[in-house]
Amino acid sequence: MELFRQSGVRLFEFILLVGDKGYQGIDELHENSIMPYKKPKGGKLTKEQKAFNRSLSKFRILIERINRRIKRFKVVTATSNSSIINVSR
Repeated sequence: MELFRQSGVRLFEFILLVGDKGYQGIDELHENSIMPYKKPKGGKLTKEQKAFNRSLSKFRILIERINRRIKRFKVVTATSNSSIINVSR
């Protein structure tokens, strides 16, 4: 979180930030953020909180798969554009 704070990056208010438990505290920096519920010490999550966490996890998996495809596409285009091969004989 400290690295994000020091970077000076500012997100537009309309951007929805979806994070995992590693991003606890990001909601202090960006109001439009969704984080999973964290089990309190010595406590339990309610059924509703567990269901929310499962739904959020499924959504995050979808986003991660999209990110993977974008990265793979950029690698392919970057490699194919980096060198020109003369195929004429």
